[in-house]
Amino acid sequence: MNQSTLVNDDIKAIIFDLGNVLIKVNFDRMLINRVKEQMGSTAHEVMEAAYNDDLFQEFCTGKMNGESFHNALNARFNLNYSYDQFKEKWCDIFEPIKGMPELLSALRKNYKIGLLSDTDPIHWQYVLNAYPFLHTIQNPTLSFEAGYMKPNPQIYRIAAENIGHRPGDCLFIDDRQINVDGAQAAGMKAVQFTNINKLKNFLFNSKWL
Repeated sequence: MNQSTLVNDDIKAIIFDLGNVLIKVNFDRMLINRVKEQMGSTAHEVMEAAYNDDLFQEFCTGKMNGESFHNALNARFNLNYSYDQFKEKWCDIFEPIKGMPELLSALRKNYKIGLLSDTDPIHWQYVLNAYPFLHTIQNPTLSFEAGYMKPNPQIYRIAAENIGHRPGDCLFIDDRQINVDGAQAAGMKAVQFTNINKLKNFLFNSKWL
């Protein structure tokens, strides 16, 4: 990358969301298709509803294991997937975002890089295997390990602690405005992700960086 980061003393760490920030999540695939047909909703509406669903939250905060979540999902939506079939379809949503590994590599020269994601153990193990650049992020903050989901203020504090900085030293990047607002309320600087080109322009030309 030809650009050089403009260092600012106020920002010492950059914490990224995972889905639709570091890697793309395609909500028009996997078993969401079966669910959205039954609910008469779009894939995006189904996933937005899932963030507030007790079943999804229990799985993503570590209160339910994969087998129990699979059984509950089968029962709720009248599915008959085996556990292996479920895992395959559950993970059939991820796609790479071109240039993102290189962007993290460039930023790492001047900033500590962190990760804060509302995710579950099945998705996390899958993306670690599929996207090796994620291994370069030390001490990621994962909702199923932390026991909280965004925008709970506690998970932002944990994310900052996990990379050894105060919330005020951190810039958080997320695709959902509610999570950006949550980060700001917890004391972080935060920006909403829309695409990688706009993010590069912000990071290398903003007043913060």
